[in-house]
Formats: sequence, C-alpha cells, structure tokens
Amino acid sequence: MRSVKYICLKDLKAEHDRWLHKVNAAEEKRRSIEKLQRAKQREDETWVRFYRYCLERT
Repeated sequence: MRSVKYICLKDLKAEHDRWLHKVNAAEEKRRSIEKLQRAKQREDETWVRFYRYCLERT
C-alpha cells in the first residue's frame, strides 16, 4: 500500500496570496492585450470610414 504525504505550508495565507497575485497578473495581462486589440480594430475601422468618406467627396 502506498502512503500519501501531505505538504502543509508554514504560512498558508502567504502562499495563497502569492498564488492569487500570480493569477491576477496573468489575467490583467490578458485583459490589456485584448483591450489593445480592440483599440487597433476600432482605429482600422475609423480609417476605412475616413477613406470612404474622402472618396465619396471627390
């Protein structure tokens, strides 16, 4: 029979906070990348509308 070993951290709250910080940092990075992608897409759409407007005016 195999024995199961449990690891008990000396400071569980500190480890929990460290893990949460890591997860939150990754989530924030993902959100900022998505935000930049949306901004780039809006900028591209704005330029397309601008060029269409300019072509209609000539």
